[in-house]
Amino acid sequence: MGTLPVSLHINRSKQFLVFPALLLTAQTAIIFAILSFGVRTGGHPIPPVGLGLSATSILISAAYLAYIYFLSPGFKPLQELTALFSPAVVSLMLAAALWMTPWMGGAPYAPFKPGAADTVLFWNLLFLLLGGVIGVAYHSWKFLLLCLLFQLSLYVNSYSLLHWSLYPYLNIVEAILGIRPMTFLMIVGGYTLAILVLPWRKRHIKFRPNWAFAAITTNLTGGWMAYALLAALPQNGEYLGWQSVPLTVPEGAWNWSFTAAQMLIFVAMIAPALGTLIIMARRLR
Repeated sequence: MGTLPVSLHINRSKQFLVFPALLLTAQTAIIFAILSFGVRTGGHPIPPVGLGLSATSILISAAYLAYIYFLSPGFKPLQELTALFSPAVVSLMLAAALWMTPWMGGAPYAPFKPGAADTVLFWNLLFLLLGGVIGVAYHSWKFLLLCLLFQLSLYVNSYSLLHWSLYPYLNIVEAILGIRPMTFLMIVGGYTLAILVLPWRKRHIKFRPNWAFAAITTNLTGGWMAYALLAALPQNGEYLGWQSVPLTVPEGAWNWSFTAAQMLIFVAMIAPALGTLIIMARRLR
C-alpha cells in the first residue's frame, strides 16, 4: 500500500489526541446546555461574556488539536503534550467565567458566591497539581513554564485586578497578589518547585510514560472540573434566596442538553483508560 499524503499522515503517537477532542466536545455541550437554559428562562447562571470567553478557548483548543493532528510534521513532544493538556485549560477557563460573574454584571441564576476566594483557590490548586504532575512526569520545564504563565495571567486578569477596581487604594503589588495572596504564591511556588525537582527526577527516575498517562490524567481531572462546575449551577426548582431579587429556577430550565453534557463528560473521562487498554491489547497480538 502507498503512503498517505503528508498532510493526512498520522503518527502513531498522535492517536491519543482523539481523547482531548472528546473532552472538548463535552465542554462544548456544556456551553450549549447553558445557552439552552437561557433561552427558556431569559437569564443565565454564567454571564454571556464569560460564556463567550469559554467558547473562544474551546475553538482555539480545537483548532490547535486539528493542526497538531493533521498538519504538524514529525514528532514534536511539547506540541503534542500541550495539545493533550488543552482541555484542562478550557476547564479552568470555564471556572474563571463562573468566578468572574460578580464583576461582569452578575447573572440572575448564578450560584451562591461564585467569586468566593476559597472557590478560586480550589480550582487553581487542582489545575496546578495536574500541570505539575504532567510536567514532572515528562521532564519538561518548557511545559511547566507555559502552565505557570497561563495560570498566573488568568488569575491576575480574571480575579486580582478585578478586585483592584473595587479597592483602588491598593498599591500595584497588593493588586497583583489579590485579596488572597496565598493563591498567587501557591501558583508561583508550585511550578517553581516542580521545575527544581526536574534534575532530581532525571537522575533517579529514568522511566518516562507514554502519551497515555497525559491523556488519562488530563481527561480525568479536566473532566471532573467540568462536571463539578456543571453540578454547582442551580438546578431545576431550586430557590435562589441569595440573589438581590430572590427567584426560583423554573422546572424544565435544564433539559436533555444538561444530561447529554454530563454523559459526554463521563465518556470523555473514561475513554483514555479504555482506549489505552484496547491499544495495548492490539499491540500484544
